[in-house]
Amino acid sequence: SEGYAIDVTIPIEAGPQTIVSAVKFEGDIPFDEKKLLKEIKLKGEKPFNEPGLVEDKDRLIRYFADNGYPYASIEASWTPAMHGDGAIIIFSVFPDDLVTIGNTLIVGDVLTSQKAIKSAMRLREGDVFSYRKIIESQLNIRRLGPFSSVSVTSIGLEDHAKVIHLRIKVEEQRPFKIDMGLNYSTDENFTGSLAF
Repeated sequence: SEGYAIDVTIPIEAGPQTIVSAVKFEGDIPFDEKKLLKEIKLKGEKPFNEPGLVEDKDRLIRYFADNGYPYASIEASWTPAMHGDGAIIIFSVFPDDLVTIGNTLIVGDVLTSQKAIKSAMRLREGDVFSYRKIIESQLNIRRLGPFSSVSVTSIGLEDHAKVIHLRIKVEEQRPFKIDMGLNYSTDENFTGSLAF
């Protein structure tokens, strides 16, 4: 039997595009609003979209976490403008406590000097907390030498502490080494062992 192809045309008429008419920040904001505006993509006169609003909220949370406020929370919403087809974006900011860096502890069987490891850190005691600088510090330490693993762990975040201590754990690759042994017994004659 022969088949039949049917073309179905569905007319779609696009409505007016919603444009961001204003961006507002509410709450106790510790930063200049101009700095926060640089972090987001949805700005005045740009087309508005819901997924972009969620992404901008995440960008702002990362900005706060990189500048001393890892416990900050942000709510993003929007409301139609009074006139026209615009959207007013509102970010409600709850920064919580300012968090600083405390002591730095280096653990592991370390051959590289602790002074060199601490110099590679992007964070010092008294600095404001920054997730980004912790990652950068971990990369800097790895570049120092032949480490098999490097980890920088923040201590105190789970307890909502205002001072966060850093734990640096490094494992260095050992130089190639061979241990040889030679034994004699009446039962086995000469026996040897080889260890790497």
